[in-house]
Amino acid sequence: MKTLLNQISNPGDVAATAGSLNVQVVATSASGTRTALRAAQAMAAGLDARIVVVVPQVVHYREPLDHPTVSPDFVGDRFRAVAEELAMEVEIRVCVCRSQTAALVSALPRDAVVLVGGKTRRWWPTAEQRLTAALVSRGYRALLVVA
Repeated sequence: MKTLLNQISNPGDVAATAGSLNVQVVATSASGTRTALRAAQAMAAGLDARIVVVVPQVVHYREPLDHPTVSPDFVGDRFRAVAEELAMEVEIRVCVCRSQTAALVSALPRDAVVLVGGKTRRWWPTAEQRLTAALVSRGYRALLVVA
């Protein structure tokens, strides 16, 4: 099993690998990310697929982006543990940002399948539902995966 942790200070640094299925999992909660990773694993079975977990680390405006109070390595390790629990080979990219949606729009490749794991509600959408809707409205192939 291989996990790779990259910190992205410039979200535009994420590039797609040519010729393979590109599945991007947006890290939400531990259980939501676990659900999305299981779906990505099932989707990528038997295919030349690359699974990347994009971890948006939102930093408050009072803090500098280059020195957040919580280490990006620590944040990445949290989701590395989830991937290792599922015995998956993934790449983990931490995106230090001010706005989660804006960072994801610039970090996610246009040709990728984007999976967001989380819960749903009927009357008041969850953060995961709103994030998925925002990505779809911007032209991404985003899916909300519910356990």
